Amino acid sequence: MNYLDAGFQARMEVLQGEINNHIKPLLDGHGWTWEIESTHKEGDGFLIIKIEKNSVIKKFGIIYGQQVNKSIYSYIQSVADACLIHGMTFDSNCSFSRDFTKPLMLINEFLNILKDWNKECETDVTEPYTPKEYQIPSNVHLSAENPSEQCWMLINSLKSTEIYKRYISQRFEDLSHEIINSKAEGIYFLIQNVSDYYSTDQSQNITQRLLNLYYGTLSFMEADILMNSNEYNDLQSVENITKHGHGLCTFMPEENYSMENLYTCLLKQGLFAEWLKVHGYDVSKFRERRVKKTNDIGDFCYTFNSILNRLPELAVLMRFIDPNYHTGYLEPYYSHSLNQSSTSFFKSDKGYQAQNAGSYVVFKDESLSSNLEDVKSLIGPLEQFAPCDDEDKSFSNTKYKCYSAFIRHDYDNKKEKWDTFLNSHYNAYSPYSILIPLKGLKDVWSVSAVMTLIYIFNNSPILSKYMEKNAIW
Repeated sequence: MNYLDAGFQARMEVLQGEINNHIKPLLDGHGWTWEIESTHKEGDGFLIIKIEKNSVIKKFGIIYGQQVNKSIYSYIQSVADACLIHGMTFDSNCSFSRDFTKPLMLINEFLNILKDWNKECETDVTEPYTPKEYQIPSNVHLSAENPSEQCWMLINSLKSTEIYKRYISQRFEDLSHEIINSKAEGIYFLIQNVSDYYSTDQSQNITQRLLNLYYGTLSFMEADILMNSNEYNDLQSVENITKHGHGLCTFMPEENYSMENLYTCLLKQGLFAEWLKVHGYDVSKFRERRVKKTNDIGDFCYTFNSILNRLPELAVLMRFIDPNYHTGYLEPYYSHSLNQSSTSFFKSDKGYQAQNAGSYVVFKDESLSSNLEDVKSLIGPLEQFAPCDDEDKSFSNTKYKCYSAFIRHDYDNKKEKWDTFLNSHYNAYSPYSILIPLKGLKDVWSVSAVMTLIYIFNNSPILSKYMEKNAIW
């Protein structure tokens, strides 16, 4: 290849880059199919592009610069409907292009031409009517000054057996009408209980408020089980679960009697285990018996503070009152420094592609109490864990412990961004957090919250004073 061929090839790669960056996105977005119809070496070289939409065919030339031989303009005018120019400037008085009578403009102004061509392609499009299948929203996002108030307004507004029937019919397609009706009536009764118990008069003493929250939480769990499990068909069947109790036991060693050594343990039988089963937990290894002595403490036993620490809403308070505070959550961020890459403007192919698709993320801990093992226990397609420096030192003077990790995902799939693979928890105190799972459990905020409420009631004489004293309540 001589230097002339090399120069022509380089210019064509530049034009191809212009097509990929400016032309192709517009054509794809507006529903045009396209192809490079021909490549020409005359002058600095030019391309003829053919596009089609709704049986309308258009062509346009792309030239490397405005000052090319008039014969090139004449040829493009004879075979195409417009001409685009590579470059940053356009001279309307240029002697070379003066006689070109069709649309002529810079490549980055192509949309002006495309608007007119889209008008020519306009058709009377009608969408065939298809009855919409009833769908219950899988996620509900609350945005209010008082989210709790809005949540209860929504719950109370949806207290309807008819709504419950529609949801159950969608959830379980093969249930009989009798079972659907009995489930819906049971759920209505339980949600009414929840509403009554949770609308506690704040003037009541703390023990009474705890009791109401406890029974309200149990009713919520029973309603959840009846709604989402096909093993229970009516109110009586879920209420029978509680014959085995709520499913948690507590223990405090006599030789070290203090709040820091108050444990709760998960039992194989009871409402809590049954509720977890509905949400995909394997409870087969939960404890058969209650803890009677210190030597019995083992798997599925957790200290009270370790449960509270999984609630980011209490993090600041817990750091004040617990001298041995160990964080139960981390804040994940996309790492710009670890993912930085450069793009060549003139590169015609992607070059080497990594076999491991994904992104590097960082996990921050403002309490400085976490360790690498906490990060390794996080749930998700994570690997390559390592401590790292705080990337955002310019953002604030707050010190963080920081860890990096690689999260596997399809980088080109816009629906599968890195954060969709983490079970993130949003709240006003820590807007974006991921819980460090308790051993044997998952990183679900509601599980820790329910454990806290049941746990508190189980030890209400001790804990009500503890919580009131430390303002946790």
